[in-house]
Order: sequence, then structure tokens, then C-alpha cells
Amino acid sequence: MSKAIERQVITTWHKPEEQMPEEHYFIVTTISLKTDTITYDHALCIANYANDGEGYNGWIFDDPIANRYADKVTIHAWCDLEPYGGGA
Repeated sequence: MSKAIERQVITTWHKPEEQMPEEHYFIVTTISLKTDTITYDHALCIANYANDGEGYNGWIFDDPIANRYADKVTIHAWCDLEPYGGGA
């Protein structure tokens, strides 16, 4: 088996209208956003979601522009990737 196949990780993408991520965990999202000066078209973005009634309500993005315009962001899908743990 080749090294590339050994390292391959399969992820499942979820549509937010079908399944939401676990709250307060960082995930990878595919987003679109259009402002007067910026256009994201199915861009990858790290985000987390929370609706816990303690000041967090909705999506929080690691990208400052997406976070600033969070109410205008379209989230097409999300997936939870396991971080690289080292090794061969």
C-alpha cells in the first residue's frame, strides 16, 4: 500500500440544515460571502458554532472578515477533521 493511501483520511461533509456540529468545537466550513469589496465563493474557513444562551449564539469564524459579516455568510457545509497527531 502506498504512503499516500495509508495517510488518506475520509471526511464527511454535513449541510447545516441537516445536521449541526457539536457546540464549541472548531470545524472546517465551506462558506460564501459577498460584500462591496470582498467575495468568498465556496471558501474554506475554520469556525465553531454555539447556541448556549451564555452570550454565544450562532457561528463564529476565525476569519475576521467572515466574522464581521457573519449574518451575511452562507454556510454550505461543515466537516470535523481530526487534527494531525504526528508520526509517519
